[in-house]
Amino acid sequence: MPIKVRDAERILRNAGYRKLDGRGKGSHMVYQNDAGISVTVPSHGEIPTGTWSAIQRQAGLKEQKGSRDSADDAQRLANDGVAKAGSAPDSQTPKAQPASRHDSGKKRGRGRGRST
Repeated sequence: MPIKVRDAERILRNAGYRKLDGRGKGSHMVYQNDAGISVTVPSHGEIPTGTWSAIQRQAGLKEQKGSRDSADDAQRLANDGVAKAGSAPDSQTPKAQPASRHDSGKKRGRGRGRST
């Protein structure tokens, strides 16, 4: 759901951001906090949901998607290198294929059948 510009301004002001006069161009405003983090906010109509999410991430108001808390990090670190139940031993594991065709060891870039 889009957010109104005045609501966005209120949220940023409450988070410690202040509008920078003389910055921003046309229909955009620039806000900055005491740490020097700046965010640009459109100043016309409503702000689309995706744009507002990006502004919140840049301003540090929203936790980034996919970030974990310390308990998840500790669990992940504890499990690194430990085989999962039911997994095959290394001798039965198939050999890994090259990451791409360029890793196959062939020489490339010789042109169209030109001999050296």
